[in-house]
Amino acid sequence: MISQNRCHHHLSRCVRLLCIYFCLGSMFCCNQNHPNENLPHFSPEFIPAKGRLVPQDSIIPPQTAAVGPLFIGPNCTPLEVPAHTNVQALGRPENRPANLPIKVVPGQNGFTLPSVSPAIDQPVPMGIPETSLAKDAHISDQNPDNFSSFSVLQGLKHIQTTCLLLDQLGCLWIGTDGGGLSRYDGKQFITYTDQTGLGGNSISSIFQDKTGNIWIGFWSGGISKFDGNYFTNYHLAEGFTDAPVIKIIQDNAENVWFCSSGGLFKYDGKNFVHYTEKQGLLNNDVLCALEDRKGNLWFGSAAGLSKFDGQTFQHYTNKNGLKANYIYAIREDKNGLLWLGSTGGLASTFDGTTFAHYQLNADFIITNIIQDKHENIWFASDGAGLLRLNTRLNTLTRFSEKQGLSNNFISDLLEDPTGAIWCSSLGGGVIKYAGNSFSHFTVEEGLSSDIVFDVLNDRNGKMWLGTRGGGLVQLDRSKNTFHHYSTKDGLGHMLDNNSVFSLLEDQEGNIWCGTWGGGVSKFNGKNFVTYTQESGLCGNDIRCIYQDRSGAIWFGSWNNGISRLDPTGQFFTNYTTKEGLSHNDVKSIIEDRWGNIWVGTRGGGLNQLDQQRKKITHFTTQEGFFSDDVSGIVEDKSGQIWISSVGNGLIRLDQTQRQFTRFGVAEGLINNNILSLTLDEQDNLWLGTRGGLSKLSQTALRQLEKAQLAQPEALKQSPVLFKNYAYEDGFLGVSCYLGAIGQDAGGDIWVGASDRLTVYHPDGDNLEAQAPKVELSNISLFNELIPWALLAGKKDTFFNLSNGVKVGKFRFASLQPWKGVPEQLSLAHRNNFLNFHFIGIATQSPLKMRYQYKLEGIDANWSGLSALTEVPYGNLPPGNYTFKVRAMNGDGYWSKTLMYPFHHPSALVENLVGLFALCGNFCSSCLCFYPIPYRPGHPKSKSPGSHPHQNFQ
Repeated sequence: MISQNRCHHHLSRCVRLLCIYFCLGSMFCCNQNHPNENLPHFSPEFIPAKGRLVPQDSIIPPQTAAVGPLFIGPNCTPLEVPAHTNVQALGRPENRPANLPIKVVPGQNGFTLPSVSPAIDQPVPMGIPETSLAKDAHISDQNPDNFSSFSVLQGLKHIQTTCLLLDQLGCLWIGTDGGGLSRYDGKQFITYTDQTGLGGNSISSIFQDKTGNIWIGFWSGGISKFDGNYFTNYHLAEGFTDAPVIKIIQDNAENVWFCSSGGLFKYDGKNFVHYTEKQGLLNNDVLCALEDRKGNLWFGSAAGLSKFDGQTFQHYTNKNGLKANYIYAIREDKNGLLWLGSTGGLASTFDGTTFAHYQLNADFIITNIIQDKHENIWFASDGAGLLRLNTRLNTLTRFSEKQGLSNNFISDLLEDPTGAIWCSSLGGGVIKYAGNSFSHFTVEEGLSSDIVFDVLNDRNGKMWLGTRGGGLVQLDRSKNTFHHYSTKDGLGHMLDNNSVFSLLEDQEGNIWCGTWGGGVSKFNGKNFVTYTQESGLCGNDIRCIYQDRSGAIWFGSWNNGISRLDPTGQFFTNYTTKEGLSHNDVKSIIEDRWGNIWVGTRGGGLNQLDQQRKKITHFTTQEGFFSDDVSGIVEDKSGQIWISSVGNGLIRLDQTQRQFTRFGVAEGLINNNILSLTLDEQDNLWLGTRGGLSKLSQTALRQLEKAQLAQPEALKQSPVLFKNYAYEDGFLGVSCYLGAIGQDAGGDIWVGASDRLTVYHPDGDNLEAQAPKVELSNISLFNELIPWALLAGKKDTFFNLSNGVKVGKFRFASLQPWKGVPEQLSLAHRNNFLNFHFIGIATQSPLKMRYQYKLEGIDANWSGLSALTEVPYGNLPPGNYTFKVRAMNGDGYWSKTLMYPFHHPSALVENLVGLFALCGNFCSSCLCFYPIPYRPGHPKSKSPGSHPHQNFQ
């Protein structure tokens, strides 16, 4: 009877517990609002163009006076300075016919068949790799060709880098000589060493096969295969070798080939097949390998070049047309021509019948060869830096530490999808070349000053540069020379600072130079003629010069208003605040297609002088205009007036609609302080700002107009409006000078930046013209990272975080390769504060990546564009969720949407499982210990130990 009472007591208690858990579960299941709000999308600001017409009775008519005395300089001979260049013509190669190669068949004529060893697989789970945030790349001060590098101070774990790989996701893998293997995704370096399962820390080669496995060769011998979760290491005991592995490739039959100092190995997925000199290999020291487009395998060794068709070796040495037998690098170009790198700075080509040898005039080893998308051939060297052969012009460009390399010992090369060249170096980390987009001029390259105030391309294709302290400079690119003009040549009058603010080429081909304190000088090709205040000029500090269609020349001065020199050159007409200007500090002047003169000032906004030059209209902040500091004005082909401001971005005036539109940082402009403005031949706007260079294309404007006509949600995925170039993109000067921007005849954009003259080359722009790939890099709980890899296969694991929160009861099926993120995740009901970490893979301009995200089950809409790579979701109610994220790169290309489903059970469900398990255990205990009634002699009674299911009367 006592046992029956106990049983009823426990059952009653269980029912009460069920009721409590049901109530708690109902509370947790209540819907909760997530604080995540959509970020606002960009939308340019519009205002009516309402200016103030200056009353005629408040101003005086402008005064016109004959030009006074002029100052005529002597006939001058400028200082000629050669432009220091690292480009030279490449001579003709030495041609040698390829004699019949030596043919060898393994298994014949005394050569044995290769040995075969089964590959013994012993996978090792990947340990937790070390992660470090990537800091901004290092850029040397003297860097005319735009190199940057990552080393220890930038997050890379070792300065000695040996080999490179760009994987299928777009991540850069970097092998080091002692620091293991690092993976760079644009945001962080993830490093694997022998402590995480890697077979060694001194890496000689990397390769990714067609199934996604990464193969790693070691200087200490052996290889590792990495599938993202497991390392499989092969040495002598596993059927491979302990010799250093120099190169790894895969053929069309998906065999993986390993070049080692102990011969050649083929891996067919099950066995290692070993070739040495005994099987007909030319030399056991195999240094490089290639499969050509016809399926032939080529191997470079310490004794020459070998071709292998799967059955027969054909050997080429110096007796068969080679000039040097050591072949360290081999590459097939787009035309099927083989390029070979050897000792003594020797580069060779082979077309199947003839070797052509180029002596690159230096004693070094060519360690690697690639061909870029422009069909240039690049050579890595072991002490002479980097060399680029332009096959079209037959010129060789040398890059060394003088051009910005962090180290002259280059071990490996690759080109990423944007066209950037990456180099591993023995002592300089990993180096990136972006010189296809930008190049730079300083005093070291032949300029008279590092600071350029204005640029001008004349009708003959020569560039003119106004400098601070360096006078006037002409660059004749056909002769590759600079010509320097200074006060000694008659530039300016009584000019002591030798500085030129502004430039203009007039209709007759004269070059006008506005100086800083010496008036304005006209150069006719022989001498300078200078106008000053004594001549009737408004002032001696001339900030801008403009010639209208009548031939009159307008001069804007620093704090002295405007002068107009009539087409005859005999009369000046001056305008100041007395004559109706809003301010005397003038920065820019243009004439529009209707003959109006527009004047930008510092302090008085925008002025419009009508065709008759009688009425002046002011557009200032008092009239509702966006800015009082106007730095530049241009008119595009459609008649739109574009106004750059200092502090308030870019402003467009639609004269037909009488409306101003403002574009600023919110619309994607790199910086609201615009100092220089120009239009290129395609009517694209280029803006030099205090934060870098921005481009606004007509294509982007048309796309914006289409997006504005669509649904508001469509604007959130609208294309990039501005294309921005900052320090990380190779625009190293960062800030720009007033008016110092222009385009040359070849389409290049020249910009006077803070400490150098920068040239942007559109043809070489490394556009990210493909969609980025986005991946989930981690999931943290309560703002702390969880070691998911250590929890794989474990159940009911509990531990305390550093903040004291207890977490546990994880359920997940497996870990995603490479990232270690759990799949089919189910969390305990209390573990309801999650952080999702994600990254858009980008080695080009990673800081420009933007993201949108949503958590289905919480968020109704996508977020606005954001640079954040981590999103928290707290106090999640029970349910099934899917986290979604997509990425947009700096050129407006969107990734596919990444989806991550997971489950968050309620407290009721979680505890019911435990409760039912408890009840099951309890009932089993009851059945074991509660006595069954036994009535001796009863016909239906059975003795103890008989079947327990019986009826009681």
